[in-house]
Amino acid sequence: MTELTVVIPAYNATRTIAAAVSSGLASGAHRVLVVDDASSDDTVTAARTAGAEVVALETNVGASGARRHGLSLTTSDLVVFLDADDELLPDGVRASVARLAAEPGLSVVAGRVVGVLPDGRRTPLARRFGEITATTLLERGHGPWPPGAAVVRRRSAVDAADLDIPLIATRYAEDYELAIRLALVGGVEQHDLPALEYRMLQGKSSAASDGPLRDKERIRAHYVEHLGLDVTVATPREVEAAAQRRRALGHLRRREWGPGLTQLASTVVTHPGPSFATGAELVRRAGSTRPRTRRSFVWATGQDDNIGDSLLRRPYVSAVSGGRGAAVWVREASPDFEAGLDLSPRDVLVRSWWAWYAMAFRGRCAAARPWRSTRVRCACLGAER
Repeated sequence: MTELTVVIPAYNATRTIAAAVSSGLASGAHRVLVVDDASSDDTVTAARTAGAEVVALETNVGASGARRHGLSLTTSDLVVFLDADDELLPDGVRASVARLAAEPGLSVVAGRVVGVLPDGRRTPLARRFGEITATTLLERGHGPWPPGAAVVRRRSAVDAADLDIPLIATRYAEDYELAIRLALVGGVEQHDLPALEYRMLQGKSSAASDGPLRDKERIRAHYVEHLGLDVTVATPREVEAAAQRRRALGHLRRREWGPGLTQLASTVVTHPGPSFATGAELVRRAGSTRPRTRRSFVWATGQDDNIGDSLLRRPYVSAVSGGRGAAVWVREASPDFEAGLDLSPRDVLVRSWWAWYAMAFRGRCAAARPWRSTRVRCACLGAER
């Protein structure tokens, strides 16, 4: 009988760890191994109570390091790497296990992903990859699914680690590197049964600072060079600009105006659009005693072919719009990306940056006139494509 181990890296996950462990046991795992990453709460106790075996690390090494440590302790044929706030779906996991048993040449098989929004709503995430190879992974610059969606053949994971291409030490994006290496030693497939419920906007890499972005681009550059591929990788300056923008938006959301303005100043020359949009949001916040906003301008571009990227922006656009309608700039996005935003009939989709910029600028100027009661607000939630 094929044995399955579920490895869960966990840090301060008391609220969610029991559900994650239970979902692993329900999916047929003979062992659920929680690697506690030096938590300061009751994660260890909650995990053991739920039925998991727990290994407690003395120092925090990050999710990537915790996954690697967990893999080194497994002996089963198959492994799933599950985030502590996600849950496996048994039917999808069993379908992946059956496919791996039937086809020895496969390294990894994944199911579909169901996104879970903060309000509890569930929505299937679009399938973004057709053929999945090391080349397509490096061209796209991201993995095809969150870690928990896939069942990995342990032998393939060992072979992937032993490739002639050196591993690159990173704190983040280890699952992306693993997907690349697995694609180099065997086949990669995805079926249509949901295998994972993925919590969105709750502290994953989308909410992290710049670490995941930097590490992802380091991984891409490393493998593009070793494989001799003609794939364009972001320059250090481009990565830094994107990282600064993320930090600025993070400060803004926490109302940390000083650091936010400092970050905006560092990007205004090379990336004036995002700086204008976020700066206008600062003006809106500072002038909250003025008349009520009637029109919003939202910068909502994203990674067009990344799983759930538009869904991550849906609650943001809705909150900024406030039901009054917004001009939402999406660049030349795909129909799937636009549909994922779920815009209201009052919202206007804008594909031209110059048109969006001009609309926002005119609105801002009009709002500055003392005899006008209408005020404009702008917000930015852009991401590198």
